[in-house]
Amino acid sequence: MKKGYVTVYFTVTMAICMSLIMVMFRGIRENALRMRIKEAADISVRSSFGEYQRTLWDRYGLIFVDAGYNRKAESMIMSEERHKDCMNRNFEEMPEIPFFGRDLLKLQCDLSEATNVRFATDHDCEPLIRQGAGYMKYRFGIEYVTGLYELASQCADIDFSSVSLKDHIDSALSKLEKVKDSVEITEWTDKLKDAVLEDKNGSKDLVLSLLIKDHGDISAKKVRKEALIGKRVLNKGNWEGYASNPTDSLLFKEYLMKKCGDYLEQKPDTALAYEIEYLICGADSDRGNLSGTALRILLLREAANFYAISRDPSRMELIRAVSALIAFVLLSPEIEEPLTEIIVAAWAYAESVKDLRVLFSGGKVPLIKTGSDFYTDIIGSVTDREVKEKGMDYRDYLRAFLFLESDRELAKRFADLLELNVRVAEGNDFFRLDFCFDAWAVTSYVTSEYSYDFAVKRLYDAEVD
Repeated sequence: MKKGYVTVYFTVTMAICMSLIMVMFRGIRENALRMRIKEAADISVRSSFGEYQRTLWDRYGLIFVDAGYNRKAESMIMSEERHKDCMNRNFEEMPEIPFFGRDLLKLQCDLSEATNVRFATDHDCEPLIRQGAGYMKYRFGIEYVTGLYELASQCADIDFSSVSLKDHIDSALSKLEKVKDSVEITEWTDKLKDAVLEDKNGSKDLVLSLLIKDHGDISAKKVRKEALIGKRVLNKGNWEGYASNPTDSLLFKEYLMKKCGDYLEQKPDTALAYEIEYLICGADSDRGNLSGTALRILLLREAANFYAISRDPSRMELIRAVSALIAFVLLSPEIEEPLTEIIVAAWAYAESVKDLRVLFSGGKVPLIKTGSDFYTDIIGSVTDREVKEKGMDYRDYLRAFLFLESDRELAKRFADLLELNVRVAEGNDFFRLDFCFDAWAVTSYVTSEYSYDFAVKRLYDAEVD
């Protein structure tokens, strides 16, 4: 009887202990499953960015994953499959060898699904702006970029509203109508036919003919308009937008100056040779972009030189003396004032053409000139005086025009260049920038042979991490 009592007691005790052990074992297994799934999810979501698009990184320092992996893909399926495979590789254990252990978790990822994603062209290409700005911030610092733009920003700060070169010329020519047949007056007014370039057809080609004698030196590269990103319906993500940092604008624009070529400093293996000029003008050919940029600089130089001449007492005294002499010879004192404006405009135009030739040859020209900075005299002839090179060079003027452009418009045109240039590289024929992502959230559905089901969500943002 005593023995039986002990046996029953021992059996009950063992049953309770075994139950406790099994509960503990189940809890340990469940926690191990959760920990293993979390580790695999963290590793896998980061590993997906280890397959970043190499050309974008090597040439531009941008981290984007090509969801199509250089193939014709219209969804995130390939990235999701690669994430699932990475999860399963992280679940793999040692083969089941007798006495050496077995897989006590037996996990398998059945499905990975991208729930949120941000593509390079989302929100008017804002990811490009952010990554470009971040590149400059960590490599050079905001102080470096701010210093570069102090001079360029003068183009926006100077008030040329009182100059209005076109209005001055039109007003002066209307006042000279009654003496338009005079040989002396016609000689001056004919010089201005090319000065008012806003109203002339083919004025851009005219500017290039003034600057570059051998047009064979101008790049003949051209792109198809239908190949540009803005000409097609873009793939869009569903990542929420965010507010831009005020410093991003300067940083991004200087990033463009670092990574894109121009007329004087061209980059190799590009779809367009004059990339900065394309960012400013947006034409589909190098010739169109170069001529458009040259015209912008010429108009800026005309206004600046008109401004400088009209506020130079010695030059204005000389111009008034010449105007008075011509008016006296023609016995028409009423033309003295409009003729003064004509001569100022003609001088400003001749000086501006010379400025452009200096800039396109790699020289420098100050934004607002003083007496010793002028290349030409009152009749438009180049003087023998040696002019010191000071002020802004060609790239500084390009920087000034970028400063005046919208960040979003620049980002869209930069996206065109990125896509075209990556396609130039071997093996990237089907590359599409609107399928390149730099942030995503992915949900993985995991099962275990021990009757467990899990769903784990992880997100990764290349700009933050």
